[in-house]
Amino acid sequence: MTERTDARRDPQAERAAFPFPARFPANLDIKAGVIVHDAEAYATRRGQIKVTFRIRTPRSPAQPPKFDREGRPLPWDFFQVVAYGERWLSYLPRLTRGRKVLVLGWTQSRDLPDGRGAVETVAEQIFISDSGFLEPSVPEPTEASFRPPQEE
Repeated sequence: MTERTDARRDPQAERAAFPFPARFPANLDIKAGVIVHDAEAYATRRGQIKVTFRIRTPRSPAQPPKFDREGRPLPWDFFQVVAYGERWLSYLPRLTRGRKVLVLGWTQSRDLPDGRGAVETVAEQIFISDSGFLEPSVPEPTEASFRPPQEE
């Protein structure tokens, strides 16, 4: 057998050919939604800055339905987003209710002191819509902006 054939049969050699980026291992979380409440900043027990907010995303029709306490169908899923570090303090004025965001990060689950569990998206990057509140990020074409080609 040649070395090449041996490498193909070795599972470790196959795994080494597809390394994940160190910053985003297999736990990659991407959320696009609308901010439900204005973001808030806190200091953690270790003194680190933590910015947190909730977003809502539309539910896919392919997902099983969810209902509220009164039995009404819920068209949204809600997710907690956290971002650690002082750099996120400059984002606070723009992380406001109704603003569209795209969050890239990873999922974290942890136990709370009262025995409950929490699952949240830890943001590495946050893209905020600057086109306004609940407006499309690409403006709709107007008659003046679209003209069909003229025949000569």
